[in-house]
Amino acid sequence: MTTAGTPEGDLAALRETNLALRETLNGYNALRDAVRKILAFQTIPEIAQALAKSVRESIGSRFAAVYVTPPGEARRVLASQEPPDAQAPAALEIEPAMLVWVLKQKKPLAMPAEPGREPRVILPLFSSRQCEGIAVLALSQGQEGVTEEVTEKLQMLVVAAAASLQNVRLNQALAATGAHLSNILESVTHGICVLDTQGRITRVNRNFCLMFDLEPDEVVGSRLGEVLPEAVRLVFQEVAEDAEREGFALDRILERKYDNGTEVALGVSATRLKDAAGNREGVIYLCRDMTASRELERLQRLT
Repeated sequence: MTTAGTPEGDLAALRETNLALRETLNGYNALRDAVRKILAFQTIPEIAQALAKSVRESIGSRFAAVYVTPPGEARRVLASQEPPDAQAPAALEIEPAMLVWVLKQKKPLAMPAEPGREPRVILPLFSSRQCEGIAVLALSQGQEGVTEEVTEKLQMLVVAAAASLQNVRLNQALAATGAHLSNILESVTHGICVLDTQGRITRVNRNFCLMFDLEPDEVVGSRLGEVLPEAVRLVFQEVAEDAEREGFALDRILERKYDNGTEVALGVSATRLKDAAGNREGVIYLCRDMTASRELERLQRLT
């Protein structure tokens, strides 16, 4: 038996302290790894599964479930539960009144045990004032609550999951917007070419490539002088200079002759591209086939 104040007792106390510190460090390392894993996932099922598993292990609960809101919908659906193949208890179901309270307070809610229902904890997943989902933990019988330390760990996991879910949602919205914009550009009969402030092509539509015998995959990221003949590039440069001075440039006629002998007159115009704050982001070129209109003008002059 060791006594405090003796060399043996002090050594034993030091060992206990070191053991406690090691356990704490291991716990936070595991928490850090769990947060990194949640943030690294790129799909809702992966994020939900990682969160459900992490919060269940952190609290030692019997079951855990994560509900998310599908894009464009108001309802919340079950995205993952742990254990995945077990019969989910009634505690994982969220009553509408409880959900309203949690969303309004924006903080966890601990529910005591009820007849036929285990005690539980409801965790809202908020990021930038947007609720990305709900996590529900079904506690073991006799486990009425969680400590402050565990609550902090759960909050770190929840914040990481909410941020990751928000990132997925924003990327989905951005992809949908990009696809819609691409459809619009491809539906326009004129040729469109967008340059950034460094003079590199960031976007072209199919008609622009057809007008100048280009392949879209080979154009984006290049400079005009790398994909267009020098005479054509000079016309684009003059139009860009007009746009830089005036904010826009009127059509300049560019005569094109294709390999099949067809001759067309292309009108090339440009306008400065700005962001919402008015900062310069580049230039947009618009090319339109003016062969028919020029022929009509010629006939009108003859008559």
